[in-house]
Amino acid sequence: MNYYVESLSRIGTVSIAFEFQNSIGPIELPSKILLIDEKLIKLQFPNNDTGYFIPLSSTVSSIPQNCSTIRNNTLLIKLPSSNQTIDRSKNELMEIKSQWDSKYLSNLPNFIIRCVKCNTILIDSKNISKISEMPSELWAEMMDFWHCHKPNDNLSYPEHYNSIKPIENAILIGSYYISKNLKDFSQTILEKKSNKINQLNCFNCDNIVGEFDKSTSLDKIFKWEISINEEIFKPYQFIYSNLLENVNKNATRIIEFISKETSKKLLIWVFNIGVDFILSGGFNSQINQDSLKVYYTTNEENIIQERNNRGEIETVFVLEKILTSTINRLDEINKNLPTSLKTMGKNWNLALLMK
Repeated sequence: MNYYVESLSRIGTVSIAFEFQNSIGPIELPSKILLIDEKLIKLQFPNNDTGYFIPLSSTVSSIPQNCSTIRNNTLLIKLPSSNQTIDRSKNELMEIKSQWDSKYLSNLPNFIIRCVKCNTILIDSKNISKISEMPSELWAEMMDFWHCHKPNDNLSYPEHYNSIKPIENAILIGSYYISKNLKDFSQTILEKKSNKINQLNCFNCDNIVGEFDKSTSLDKIFKWEISINEEIFKPYQFIYSNLLENVNKNATRIIEFISKETSKKLLIWVFNIGVDFILSGGFNSQINQDSLKVYYTTNEENIIQERNNRGEIETVFVLEKILTSTINRLDEINKNLPTSLKTMGKNWNLALLMK
């Protein structure tokens, strides 16, 4: 069997798509849908004594009548979720935290930041004086609108944001980077200047672990180039963070990612945010929280067609390893979805990106 379960907290529903793998005939409606507990149901089918257990991504207290239908030989079930309270006064996107945020690192008794390539220690937490979170770019830009009485200086809030620097021996945590003063850790992280960019390199293996960002004047260590206490940051999580920032900042939901090294391209349409889902297959039926539900394509003709249909599309240039990691992850998710969910129209494939 193959199934996909998602929770949509904004409308208080749990949706399930179920199919039999290698099924010869058409699928039938279940004779019974049993609520085993608040996060587990059992499907029973006519002329089939075997029951199929489906874990749920949100709590359910009852099974309503006529909650199932069949479409394209896939069983679709919609259940009401229970105990769902939504505070609509908050911007949920702004509150989504990235991996290794300041709260997480501050709660660790100690941690070691290592080069992901050679495992050399780059930063030891015992040498860090303070850990702080970078404010979101959206917050900085919106401050001009929120304040009636602004400080009497000539700097705009975005300029204040770009001037933020960590204090001595401190680090600032961004969505996809850790910022530091180069002089504080110069014995383990070297700065090398090239024609286009100032690179931060591991002193041991010379791996590029970050860069000097001229727009913010920050020395940024990329999270995907390091490990923290043997935990790693997958390169595709950069795309996750970038998509969230663009939705936050510009309400942009369609972005084309292009490799800096090759002509490889990836067009992503953010269809939904904050999705909790469960997927069968190689994902161990675990609940994946705060995910992005996206449609995507890597086909050059499809991308050109979407550009012609939609006009201007936001473009982001990324490293080849980030783009390849993201495409592989999206393809892996798509491969495990029920067949009827895998595509939309001729151009789009469905997948999800998780933190």
